[in-house]
Amino acid sequence: MMPKTQITHETPLAPQEQPNSPEQRLKNEFCLQLINAVNDLILILNSDRRILFANQNVIALFDVDNSEIAQKRLGEVLGCIHSTYHSDGCGASPYCEQCGALQTVKKAIEGTSSKEECRFLRKSGSFYEAMDFLVSATPISTGGSSVLVVTLTDISSEKRRRVLERTFFHDVLNTAGGVSGLTEYLVEVAPPNIQPDLTIIREALNDLIDDIHAQKDLIAAEDNDLSLQFCNVSSGVLLDSARKTYERHPVAQGKHIICDNSCLRCNIESDEHMLRRILGNMVKNALEASLEGDTVVIACNDDDDHTIFSVNNPGHMPHEVQLQIFKRSFTTKGSGRGLGTFAIKLFTESYLGGTAWFTSSEENGTTFYVRIPNTPNKTTMQPKENSMPTDNATADSKCGFSLNSVCCHSCGACCEIAPDLFALDEYGECTCLAQEGPKDLLWEAASHCPNDCIELDGDN
Repeated sequence: MMPKTQITHETPLAPQEQPNSPEQRLKNEFCLQLINAVNDLILILNSDRRILFANQNVIALFDVDNSEIAQKRLGEVLGCIHSTYHSDGCGASPYCEQCGALQTVKKAIEGTSSKEECRFLRKSGSFYEAMDFLVSATPISTGGSSVLVVTLTDISSEKRRRVLERTFFHDVLNTAGGVSGLTEYLVEVAPPNIQPDLTIIREALNDLIDDIHAQKDLIAAEDNDLSLQFCNVSSGVLLDSARKTYERHPVAQGKHIICDNSCLRCNIESDEHMLRRILGNMVKNALEASLEGDTVVIACNDDDDHTIFSVNNPGHMPHEVQLQIFKRSFTTKGSGRGLGTFAIKLFTESYLGGTAWFTSSEENGTTFYVRIPNTPNKTTMQPKENSMPTDNATADSKCGFSLNSVCCHSCGACCEIAPDLFALDEYGECTCLAQEGPKDLLWEAASHCPNDCIELDGDN
């Protein structure tokens, strides 16, 4: 970001600064160059939370001069609408009690570095702008005095992306599921002469829904937001399912998939949905790397208290390709691809506590392996609670909820979706009519909220 106003070495000193004060010593050429080289917003505060100076990004983003912000507090410079609610300014209004930036700075004043998210509204003319920052504050000592280094990272785009993803997956899965249900009905009532065509359409729709779920799972896994559902799984059923699923896939045209007759058939305790996803990616990648007439072999074997699944194809990977395998977005199939092997490693090692690797040679072809524990350590493997509802959540399950008044714009979307839970009061502001409600209905309301202001109990 190019600043509108440059910080100069002649920036006026804050009133309490003296030529040899710690604050002035910080304002040497090196420190200025250092903090201006960082892409984030950086401010230096004193123990009274007042600004001593800021880097160019702060000056540019909020269109202020360094002399204007000296001795002001963070919310007053950021333009938080609540910084003017009280005569004492930023940090004095009731809304400030929940401010992540204030809590972070207070901890730093007490000598502890910390990091929290901060959400607030700023008003420019008649327009309200929702801002989301990750705020970190670190106390440092210089010349016997202490100052606070506060860094603000703009996470507004990430927040909006998550809301859009949540809305997209919710809406598109509902639409695809509705079409799939209609197709199921048509298969049952249609004349026999068109039932084969409808069956093909139904299977294609099921594949589409599975692909959408796969992308949803991958995004949740990367965000450490994917929950596991452990159960007893038959290795034989998994292999047969993977083979049957991809035998009719377009990528398998002219190719063969077989299960190794010597492979072990056993039961393991794991997440069946995720194992199916891993094996499906392994088989699909093998088919994509195979030529017409080639045979892909899937197998599983016992390894002490683990089960090893493997998928082999006759092709050999060049050395430069082998060095890139498992890297996100690396592909030999064209731009926009390259998530298959990355997902295999992510799901296997980060969630199932296993190991993923491969071998490749001209003599034996290429084989991908995943080694899964038969009885996983659920305590160490289970990631944090999912911030999205699981597929098996019952429609009548309830959870507590609240509205974040800082980022709520009273758009009314939640009032239309859940009128028994939300309403606009006499002042046109959104308010809660209850303290808990149906989880699926709350998730629908949250997914349509443009400002992510509906907070559910247990939502991380």
